[in-house]
Amino acid sequence: MPATQKDSAQQQASVGIPGQVRAALKETLRQSEKSADQVAQGLSARVGARITETMLRDFVAESHPHRFPAEWVAAWTAETEDWSLLYVVTDALGLPRPTQQDADLLAYGKLSLNEDLNTDEKAVLKARILSSSAGSAKGAARG
Repeated sequence: MPATQKDSAQQQASVGIPGQVRAALKETLRQSEKSADQVAQGLSARVGARITETMLRDFVAESHPHRFPAEWVAAWTAETEDWSLLYVVTDALGLPRPTQQDADLLAYGKLSLNEDLNTDEKAVLKARILSSSAGSAKGAARG
């Protein structure tokens, strides 16, 4: 495990996962170019549930913290474009942290697969068109 991940794992052990989640959420909101209300609106659209600025403030409150739903981690990461909350999860599981290069590689792979599928679909359609055209030409020649 690289030193930074080992240090992060030790920090998690001392603060606990709920504290790490709260700290990641708080820091992301603090550094975001979006207001907390804009983040809440974006999250609402992504998860299909009403999320308010007050709810976000409750998730980061030290005095009366609320638990951040795990099913919102992906939406939070996508909406804020900040991976620190995702890192809390991967660190807690002892998994390597995803990088932008990993994301780029996945996006490239998806595009390549779609290209291959499109090529295969085109070949099927082309064969269908050609066989229909050949059938139509034979019918016209007989008629």
